[in-house]
Amino acid sequence: MTRPPVPVNRDDTAVMMFTSGTTGEPKGAIITHNNLLCAIDAYTQN
Repeated sequence: MTRPPVPVNRDDTAVMMFTSGTTGEPKGAIITHNNLLCAIDAYTQN
């Protein structure tokens, strides 16, 4: 792995996930780098 060519902040968008929800309309959820890292950390701790 190499570092990205630009700095990445914890609050920058890492992933956009889409779900149909209850209305059938696509809804986007923005996952930040911080949230993604916290989820990975929690997953690997259990």
